[in-house]
Amino acid sequence: MRTGIIESIDIFHLEGVILDENDQEIPFYLDSDHPTFKISTKVYFEIHLTHRGLAAVHLKSYD
Repeated sequence: MRTGIIESIDIFHLEGVILDENDQEIPFYLDSDHPTFKISTKVYFEIHLTHRGLAAVHLKSYD
């Protein structure tokens, strides 16, 4: 698992960006079943190749 902080969220396009521990910007995509994340939330995630390219998946928040 990788870690990062949610840097931005676009609720209209159901996507966002995580800034990971290496200062890389990793996109993520939401669906209607996802919990609502807020900017600056710390998250664990995995990176997978999706139909939109590499993206963070299986996001889980932590303190």
